[in-house]
Amino acid sequence: NESEFYETFLPEGPLETKESEELLLERICCESRRLGTSLVVTRGREAILAAAAGLPFRKAVEPLVPVNEIGCGDAFSAGFIYSWTRGASLTACLEKGDECARLNALSIRPGSIS
Repeated sequence: NESEFYETFLPEGPLETKESEELLLERICCESRRLGTSLVVTRGREAILAAAAGLPFRKAVEPLVPVNEIGCGDAFSAGFIYSWTRGASLTACLEKGDECARLNALSIRPGSIS
């Protein structure tokens, strides 16, 4: 998530109180390029930002009224990794991760997404 991205890569935090989405995406792309890997940053109700070898990706998150927010990050990760290990594109992985997080948020029982 966004706060973990800052803690890991920019422990001094954002340069401003709240960085713009574009600046955050630029920082994610820079780190992705530097490391030669993919990075995904979830941000709750805000768009998911990602980069693959420095190339930017953005996935809008549809608004919802959550019943439960516990485990949404874990549900996102599970869906994302499930798709990733099956060779899906980064875009498809973001979709699956978002779907799993959404199902978790709409269920009273954390981790129950069926």
